[in-house]
Amino acid sequence: MLETIAATCRCLACDARLAIIHALCHQTELRASAIAREVGISAELAAHHLRRLTACAVIRPRRSGRYIYYRLTPTPAPPGRFAPVGLLRRAFRDTAWPAKGWDKDEVVHITFPQAAALAPHVVRAMDIVFDATTAFGQVRRLQLMRFLACEGQAGVEKLTQQLSMSPQACWRHLDKLVRRGYIRAARRGVWALCERGETPFHEALLAEAKASWGESLTVVQV
Repeated sequence: MLETIAATCRCLACDARLAIIHALCHQTELRASAIAREVGISAELAAHHLRRLTACAVIRPRRSGRYIYYRLTPTPAPPGRFAPVGLLRRAFRDTAWPAKGWDKDEVVHITFPQAAALAPHVVRAMDIVFDATTAFGQVRRLQLMRFLACEGQAGVEKLTQQLSMSPQACWRHLDKLVRRGYIRAARRGVWALCERGETPFHEALLAEAKASWGESLTVVQV
């Protein structure tokens, strides 16, 4: 399951694919040519992104005659399956929700051609989704978060021993998770999962991932 979560989040951490999802949040379904126009990319590049999103079960194709239409995968998903489509729908339909508590002024991730035509709060919501999903794109980072959810807190030595990773890799992943607001220093050299996410979307994405791990995991207060 961790591999599935990582693959899905790697797929989502792409500004053009987030733009496609945003377009489908406001339309029942769209043809590939219409999606390419909405996002401002070539038909070939749109086809590539649509294949990736279909493979991760974020969108679903429907053939009608010689045309293929795409729509977001229906929600809710079966229990135990990582399916963040519901969170994406909420983030792109209620763009004020993911931005609560977000204190970063600049949008740094979203650069697709049509971004300038969108309202600033929409682009900010996309940036938040990008920021959150990049933390989950590596299985090793998911293992770190799962271990800290179970243990409450741990130092690098314990993390490297339990997860069989080098100290250099451990520090690299810890740094990414700290910058994304998922873990914090409980005390010098000891790390813990954050009690709350940096934004409501960050927090909800972590909850979605934890639910799909198939274990009863809670964030331990430290």
